[in-house]
Amino acid sequence: MSLIDLNILTNSLRSFSSGYRSRKYDQQFNEFWLWKNNSELTSKPILDEDNVTETWNRLRKILRVWQTYRSTKNEYSYRDLKISLTDISESYKELRPFTLLDFKKIPKCHLESIWHGLGRVKEPGGKENEEGEYFIIAVCKPLLLLWGQTLAFDTNVRFSLPKKLDVWMKEHRWTFTKWYNVMKSLSGCINSHPEIIEFLESESARRFGINVQVPYGRFLDIYYFEKNK
Repeated sequence: MSLIDLNILTNSLRSFSSGYRSRKYDQQFNEFWLWKNNSELTSKPILDEDNVTETWNRLRKILRVWQTYRSTKNEYSYRDLKISLTDISESYKELRPFTLLDFKKIPKCHLESIWHGLGRVKEPGGKENEEGEYFIIAVCKPLLLLWGQTLAFDTNVRFSLPKKLDVWMKEHRWTFTKWYNVMKSLSGCINSHPEIIEFLESESARRFGINVQVPYGRFLDIYYFEKNK
């Protein structure tokens, strides 16, 4: 059985883009994604020294609405986010040409660097976790905006993911290996269904234009968020 159903995917994207979710979540991502892609077409990557402050300002406004650091034990989470964005700049530069379709080609060292850099922001004192276990949304909500290829993996999404991926709704903390394996499975699923790729390419062109990278992770996040509603 496929991990993704094209008919449900089509309906999920339409459903999510209506009502309060469109204003609160869809519109914010879309605006950031267009800004990011347009900026990087004409300038340097958005985490380079000249751009990181504006990127941080845009991110923190969205992440606050998305409640990314709710219940954090780090009172300086947004300060540490800015530090982390600078720290992961080189890894982001290597990551950004890849999409979810190319996931297995991405050097793990860059993914893991980003994993620790973003994950630590919600940890006590902004320190890296010795076990490498972080709140999954602390990594994936900012990375979803920066890269577009990961799911955010909030509670509704975790609940809807197929059991074969071994993800549980109340599993808030993940290791890098767990995230990597789930992403690899989702990448393999999309690559085995060219009709899904074709649909998401057309949907991305409709929303963002043909010169904008397709945010496969964003579309799949919406799919699983809406799937069981």
